[in-house]
Amino acid sequence: MGLELFQFQQEAASQIADRYSEYSVEPIGFGRGAKRRDVPFYQALSSITGSGKTAILAQAVSEIVAMSEVPPIILWLSKGKVVVQQSYANLAEGGKYNHLLVDTTVRLLSEYDPEDVANSKEALLYFATVGTFNQKDREKSN
Repeated sequence: MGLELFQFQQEAASQIADRYSEYSVEPIGFGRGAKRRDVPFYQALSSITGSGKTAILAQAVSEIVAMSEVPPIILWLSKGKVVVQQSYANLAEGGKYNHLLVDTTVRLLSEYDPEDVANSKEALLYFATVGTFNQKDREKSN
């Protein structure tokens, strides 16, 4: 059996999932008519080291997956490469928090394959650093 969340962690995870649920009913959009595009749901989490941010977000992901009709694609970003590596290791198959993710495949964004997204029967959780999107640092990024 894996780690159990503390009450405050469970409440935080449920609050994030509830925010997603509310947003999914009426997402912010831009453009008009056929060119309208919805802005993806975004949630930031900031807390002191050791407070269980990874566990909170993993539980929130599971709750979001459970309420979604279509398996979501989740992009988990962090500023630090070490934080991404540690979170990925903890949530990937065999990781100490993997049991918190239900019906979710965990991958690095560098492993993204459009075919996987088109054919996936479960949620996809991709990890990356914000530097992945910084054109200047792209050559140094994995």
